[in-house]
Amino acid sequence: MAKLLRPREEVKKSIAARIRVGKDLIAKAEIVESTGGYEDWLFIFAKWREETAAELTTLYEERDIGQEFTTVTQTGEHSSPRFTFPYRKNALESGLFWLDRLIGRLVLAIGASPDAIAIESLHPEIYLKCRNLYEGGDYAEAVERRVSS
Repeated sequence: MAKLLRPREEVKKSIAARIRVGKDLIAKAEIVESTGGYEDWLFIFAKWREETAAELTTLYEERDIGQEFTTVTQTGEHSSPRFTFPYRKNALESGLFWLDRLIGRLVLAIGASPDAIAIESLHPEIYLKCRNLYEGGDYAEAVERRVSS
């Protein structure tokens, strides 16, 4: 069960941004195929893969989300960058598909729990009566007002 460390909408935006970068890599793959810049593209792919896995570990409580992404996008080395390229390109496409499905599963993820000391964690009645005082920095008066109410 996936547990989010950040608000759901923020997680969605972050994953969508990683997808956009990956799609840009797909577009660059066409350039590579016509110019032979395999080694450069492989370096950019490795960086995208590493950064995406790292980002996923900041979004989800479980480290296995980032590890699962790494597994989905893993390929072996071949005799040269030219022969490694098609496998990495397929891994990129698989990774993009996996990230897209991860966004689809966000509704099933457990949302980030509010901070136990955040004002929003107070009883709704206390929150309504004391919020303005608290936000204005009048902490003692906010406590007294609730106690005397």
